[in-house]
Amino acid sequence: MCRPQTAVRDMSVVANDAARARNEFGYTRMWSIHPDQIRPIVEAFSPRAEEIALAAEILLGAQQAQWGPTRHGDTLHDRASYRYYWSVLRRAHATSQTMPDECAPLFAAPDRGDQGMSDIGLQFSVGYGPISDGFFKHNK
Repeated sequence: MCRPQTAVRDMSVVANDAARARNEFGYTRMWSIHPDQIRPIVEAFSPRAEEIALAAEILLGAQQAQWGPTRHGDTLHDRASYRYYWSVLRRAHATSQTMPDECAPLFAAPDRGDQGMSDIGLQFSVGYGPISDGFFKHNK
């Protein structure tokens, strides 16, 4: 079971616990009790290059389809999966991971009516659109 790690001197223990929390249990966050634990935890929870590439492909395809349902490979995607993949790109952006150049406009300051993805969480948490100035347009 994942728990706050008290071994403040052995960062390999912290890194292992964080990796297990992410990979085996699906956690998206983990507490630290000492400042030295922050870096291994952040590294363990940062998206991998292949996750970033997949998220970018799916979201850029969805944007082209005006955020309607899309298919990527043999998998169908809709707004629910777009939210997950947006969280991957947001974590990548927050941890300074390399992303495809095509993703840069998705993080631009929102402009009324644009199709950018800044602050996607608003629509999903309160159920109306557009999300913080333009991620998904809500057709009424």
